Amino acid sequence: MYFCTEFPFHKQKEALQTLIHSTNEVKVEGNAVTFNQNLSYSYVVLAGNGEEVGNGKWLNGESWKVESARNRMTQVQADVWQITYETVPQGTGYEFKFVLDGDWGNPNYGGSFRGNGVETRAERSGANIRFNVKGETAKVTIKLDLRYGADEAKFTVIVDEPFTYSSIYATGDWLPGTQWAADELEMTEVEKDVWEVDVTTIPQGNYSYSTKFTVDGSWDLEFGGSFTGSGVESDAKVNTPDNNIVFHQDDIAGVSLVKLRLDLRNFDYLTSQGAKFTITMYKDQTTILRDDDVTEPSKAYGNVIYDRSFVAGYNTLVLPFDADLDEVASSDFVEAAYAYGGSTYNETNKTVSVDFSQNVTTLSANTPYILKFKKAQNEVLSFTNKQVSPSTPVISDDYYSFVGTYVALPEDNKTIVSGDYVCTAAGLKAASGGNKLNAFRAYLRSEAISVAPSAKMEVKVGADTIVVGEGDTTGISLDELLNNSTSDIYNLNGQKVSQPQKGVYIINGKKVVRK
Repeated sequence: MYFCTEFPFHKQKEALQTLIHSTNEVKVEGNAVTFNQNLSYSYVVLAGNGEEVGNGKWLNGESWKVESARNRMTQVQADVWQITYETVPQGTGYEFKFVLDGDWGNPNYGGSFRGNGVETRAERSGANIRFNVKGETAKVTIKLDLRYGADEAKFTVIVDEPFTYSSIYATGDWLPGTQWAADELEMTEVEKDVWEVDVTTIPQGNYSYSTKFTVDGSWDLEFGGSFTGSGVESDAKVNTPDNNIVFHQDDIAGVSLVKLRLDLRNFDYLTSQGAKFTITMYKDQTTILRDDDVTEPSKAYGNVIYDRSFVAGYNTLVLPFDADLDEVASSDFVEAAYAYGGSTYNETNKTVSVDFSQNVTTLSANTPYILKFKKAQNEVLSFTNKQVSPSTPVISDDYYSFVGTYVALPEDNKTIVSGDYVCTAAGLKAASGGNKLNAFRAYLRSEAISVAPSAKMEVKVGADTIVVGEGDTTGISLDELLNNSTSDIYNLNGQKVSQPQKGVYIINGKKVVRK
């Protein structure tokens, strides 16, 4: 005789079924087995503080009225319920619970709001669920999922409004300030929606170090995640309990600076997805830079030594850390430093204009510059307390890009090609291709083969205008390129073109203009 018994299982958990031969019993165990699935109910009511907040737009202005027909949820599928309030006004402290059959004697559910679109456990007889509306109004959608039983209920809240905020804080058990205060350590916005802070006071002897990020110094919206290594960008999770970002004592051995970074550029407030964080450890060490370096410098924090010769006239320089110009040379030697401002091409007079007119006194990390020296300088430069953090040192432009290098480029290299420009004491000169270039220098890279072969180049460095000379731009016509290339041609929208007319096209990664 055979018996068939149906057990309800949670699809995301484990269950073990064992046949006991001596008794012909089937033993079923594991956290996927649930025996309290049979909820007897007909509908779900949302009850909350509708009279206290929302000006009648929240819960139809009704407070904790479990008998309210207007706040009954709609069953969108079996045991899944949903309700939407279209124009909930700005406010804090919106509260609600789910009540089965509109009777407090039946199961009711509360919990903790964990962020927009984040499915969260609904707790039987739990605390009121709270959320805020920051914008002028918001569309609020609330869902209750009872498919997995009375003790496995889930809820979701989506507050459909623009994501607005003014500050980001780092908090934890090791940062300076009050431990785990929501406004413990304010971060700096280094670019739009990217926040950073450097920590140099690191307590020693801790087994572990825990961190989170908060928005506007409040626990209403916070980010945690899993640390996967120094300098590794990782997903930041919204309002997730017990999800502190944790690293350990082995991770900070010899470290004197920790950089915390939160990137919200791709953060989707409605789904709570897209935020990224990075924690980078910089070891306390002396970095030595050399003209013949064949590898990039490592990330570090401490002193930097650089043996560098500058000629009288024009020089290029790129450093993997921020520095003031007077740390490189005194005003007795250096006249000024100039930043790249872009390039233009005048079709009428066949002239390429390259701009280095912006005079700067601070040299930003990973940014190449032209320096003009009054007289030659040859000495060992010493920098103290520098955060060495190399990244791609390039400023891009439609016609030319100013490109730095942290490794020496030998003769006959494939990086500098015909059409590019290298720096001499007198200014820029056309490269022949494969020109030798020492580390921590820069060159001008051609991005658009778009100028006539007879064109001249004017380079403005500060108040000086240097005419490179006719023919030095080494222009190549589109027809010449087509005759010598098997590559496909694309327009600026990325569409393949078989017969290009007048306009700008992409061939071999270069911008080409047909006139």
